[in-house]
Amino acid sequence: MNNKLVGGIIAVLVIGIAGYMLWMRPTVTAPTGTSANPVACTMDAKICPDGSSVGRQGPKCEFAPCPTTTSLKTFSDGKVTFMYPDKLSTEYISALDWPPKVTLANSTFSCTEAGLEGARAGLTERVTINGRVYCKTTEAEGAAGSTYLNYAYVTQVNNKLAYLTFSIRQVQCLNYNEPKASQCTAERNAFNIDQIIDGVVQTLTVVS
Repeated sequence: MNNKLVGGIIAVLVIGIAGYMLWMRPTVTAPTGTSANPVACTMDAKICPDGSSVGRQGPKCEFAPCPTTTSLKTFSDGKVTFMYPDKLSTEYISALDWPPKVTLANSTFSCTEAGLEGARAGLTERVTINGRVYCKTTEAEGAAGSTYLNYAYVTQVNNKLAYLTFSIRQVQCLNYNEPKASQCTAERNAFNIDQIIDGVVQTLTVVS
């Protein structure tokens, strides 16, 4: 038999056997959300009532649950009542002069934006939180490895101006080694005091 013909027959047989083996090989599909087939969730975040934020997670890219360790308390002084978080659900940020002190005034809302956080009078800015307009003043000062932020929020409640004042303490993240330094930075970036204060104002009732 011609050697070329024999070689051609052998080549056809080899290709045929290889194709059959590939066809018969079982197909393994990686489950959704595994390292072999990771889920790519969007990077948007949801702000929780305590001011922290949570991101989306697999396998369905739903928002992670908000912290539930913070309980709400009710404040009443005969003039106003409101609900507030007993404490912040944060490790490196703590509230001082808490709950916020609320003062009422018979005046018309106005807000003159000016200043800087580190200046004596602080930074005053007009902010809108969940549809409500505030005049927010922030004063920052550093001491003993921490940053102290003094806040004043002014907004209209029941035809009166409500002034909410308080302070928070933020530990300097550079005080820590890794991984705590990164955890501290991530917590500070995610923290949103505006949402906490708006949550307080939403429950604020003028008694007299």
